[in-house]
Order: sequence, then structure tokens, then C-alpha cells
Amino acid sequence: GVPAFQLVFMRATAQGVVVLSGLFYYKVPTWFGEHPTRKWVLLRGVLGGCGFCCYFFTIVLLPIGDAISLSSLYPVVTVVVARIMLGEPITILKATSILLSAGGAILVAQPSFLFDKGGGHGDSS
Repeated sequence: GVPAFQLVFMRATAQGVVVLSGLFYYKVPTWFGEHPTRKWVLLRGVLGGCGFCCYFFTIVLLPIGDAISLSSLYPVVTVVVARIMLGEPITILKATSILLSAGGAILVAQPSFLFDKGGGHGDSS
């Protein structure tokens, strides 16, 4: 397949062209946010870029089912980080969603420590 960094470069380039076109078209005066929020906008961009690279590395390095199921767990991380950093409550609905999401990812990925792949238990030959 195509190396992960080439995938990231191609997608980021295309995305940059679209975003810059919009910024020029609408004549946006400040591209990185107003001064008080600029550091947060830049931090969000850097962290988003890191997440973007990690997503493409999972697609390249893991089987596609595992990669997609792991990548779709980001809302779980968001809920946990919001609890730690913002003090957001974890409601029964959120907790149930976390458990169902994690359970679904486990069923898709089928890790070998939980799912025996014909390991020889009960083999009489």
C-alpha cells in the first residue's frame, strides 16, 4: 500500500487547498483566531494533525476492521478527557455508551487473549 505519511500529505494538501480557498473567498481577516484564543486554536490544530497521522497509521499497520473499530472509539476518549479536564459529569447514558462502544470494538478486533483462534485446547489428535 501507500505509506502513511504520503496518505497524510495528500489528504492534508487537498484539505488545505479547500480551506485556504474558503478563507480567501470570505476574506477572513485572522486565520488563527482572535488573540486571546489563538494558542487554543493552534494547539487544536497540532493535536488534530497528530490524531490525523495516527488514524492513517492504524489503517496502514492494522487490519482494516481493527483500525476502524479502534478509530471509532474517539468519543469514549472525549468523554473521559472532558470529565478529567472540564469536570463534565458521566451520566448513565454516557457510561452505557462507553461500555457498548468498548464491547463492540472488542468483538470486532477479537484480541487473542480473549478469543481462542483454534489453539489446541481439547484437541485429541
